[in-house]
Amino acid sequence: MNNQTQITQKQNEENMLKCQFASHICFNQAEMLNYFSWFLSIIGSLLVFTPSEETSFLIIIPGILGIMTLVSHNLAKNNVKWGAKMRNYFDNEVFGLEKPEYTAEVTHSIWEKINSIENKYSRLCQYSIHATDQSDTPGMKDWYTFPKNYTTSEAAVFECQHQNYWWTNKEYNIRRIIYLIAFSVLIIAIIVGIHYSPIKTLACFLGFAVNLYEDFSESIRCHELMVSMKTILDNPDAESNLSLISQLQNYIEKRRELLILEIDLIHKKNAKKWSTLYKSIFNYQHTHD
Repeated sequence: MNNQTQITQKQNEENMLKCQFASHICFNQAEMLNYFSWFLSIIGSLLVFTPSEETSFLIIIPGILGIMTLVSHNLAKNNVKWGAKMRNYFDNEVFGLEKPEYTAEVTHSIWEKINSIENKYSRLCQYSIHATDQSDTPGMKDWYTFPKNYTTSEAAVFECQHQNYWWTNKEYNIRRIIYLIAFSVLIIAIIVGIHYSPIKTLACFLGFAVNLYEDFSESIRCHELMVSMKTILDNPDAESNLSLISQLQNYIEKRRELLILEIDLIHKKNAKKWSTLYKSIFNYQHTHD
């Protein structure tokens, strides 16, 4: 397991920065595809308010939109899979975890994907690997920062894991509000739609309901993982316990594999502020210990 100096140096090696950039691209593409999937399901839902009772409006058009919604959703999940795979690999290399699942074959497939993304977005990649979270457009450099010196490798890795949790939790709280609004809109729209035509309402809202159900299921799983992470992070002995650090890392990696994505615009807007806030909270807590 790497110490603080090794983590700082390793994460800023060019190949590791490119790995983070490729992961970021995959997560951003997943976010866009997820938005498109929601857009299609919302369009399908709005058809319930059309006056036509033609078969095309009752079944065919909602059915086509439903299939397109499913395809977009699955493409988003595939991008999340790759984004998580690359970011988990990044942690493995930067932390020096030496996990056995990163065989030569697996590592080769990861780097094939990274190189493909780098070649496609070469100019953006060059900017991103030289920018930090304090840049106008946040980049990949100095992904993990240390507010103090950590004397053991375990404590340094644990601090990085704490940062992973903290940033994820900031985004997750925003998403919970969005889900509450979306669920409320669905219930109200279905109640109104049933007044017009129960069959038409079922056909039109099927895509929206499936989308909401899948995202809500992922959200529940995310909540369970976040609670498990918090339990370990609150354990005063965790930063010196290899078993707990390993378990925490597994929770972090499983969380990344869920289609619960950060909102890139919010991240870009708040990166500087949240980074400063994290350091302020850390300094306050340790001043009053």
